[in-house]
Amino acid sequence: MQTALAAGAGMGAAITLMLAFRRQRHQELAARVTAHDADERRITELYAKAAEQLGSDKAAVRLAGLYALERLARDNSDHAQTIVNVVCAYLRMPYNLTSPPGTQQPPGPWPAESGSTDHDGERHVRVTAQRVLRGLLQIEYPGRWHPTPLSRGLDIDLAGATLIHVDFRNCNVGSADFTGAQFLGSASFANARFYGRATFSSAHFRGSARFGGVLFDMEDLRGGAVFHSIGDFREVVFHGEADFNGVTFHGTAVFNQAEFAERASFGLGAAFHGGILFDGAIVRQPQQKHNWPAGWHVIVQADGQGHPAYSAGDALSPTGSGDQQ
Repeated sequence: MQTALAAGAGMGAAITLMLAFRRQRHQELAARVTAHDADERRITELYAKAAEQLGSDKAAVRLAGLYALERLARDNSDHAQTIVNVVCAYLRMPYNLTSPPGTQQPPGPWPAESGSTDHDGERHVRVTAQRVLRGLLQIEYPGRWHPTPLSRGLDIDLAGATLIHVDFRNCNVGSADFTGAQFLGSASFANARFYGRATFSSAHFRGSARFGGVLFDMEDLRGGAVFHSIGDFREVVFHGEADFNGVTFHGTAVFNQAEFAERASFGLGAAFHGGILFDGAIVRQPQQKHNWPAGWHVIVQADGQGHPAYSAGDALSPTGSGDQQ
């Protein structure tokens, strides 16, 4: 009898303990949900305020909005893509280089601040937005991507944007759309990594464009991309097809030590007004049906790899000023 009572008491204590544990766990889960909801409300409020600041007619307020969004993205990785989208949308806003004659309007959609004759305010905001964007594309976001061959960065959409001395060096990008973008001054993508399609169709590079060391999974420059100065693609790795059909180079096109993993195409309206260089370039699949600029062909080495070579006397000089239409 005493044994049965002791066993019953033990079982009752175990049930009581189990119920207490379940109540405690439920309370902890409820507290976590409440805290999460409070955090989300706080983030939403901060985001809404920062987005509202970007609509201000004062450059200083717009700058504050950009810095607030940057801080939110750094502290809340789940919202990073949304914030990158907002910064890109700002950079896609209309932007004019010069004020109309006889006016004091700054370039861009914003009116001049009271008493101001300086139209550099919007320019400064846009340069800051580019810098914020670059910083966000260089962060390792836990749970989103890691710098491994299987990772991918955040997506950017800068189609039609006007970019000033843009610097995307060492950035990790998912898909990137620069269709019709205007790159004013120098543009550097050195050592960047594009994990999705990178589209530069109809883009204009007004200054030097440097892509040294970039890794492309899939690039697209078709449709009239124009390089008004040097186009530097040295040590670029083209994992997918390298399609430069219809691209115009007014300066030298440099592909020294570049690696073409699949088909390379430099025909169908491509123009090289400043010459083209392939010193040390590697063609991984020389048996592919490549389309090289006039005067160039592939020499296959004993290891099966190919190297672009120039035939003297053809229309396009490697370093000269011949054209290919």
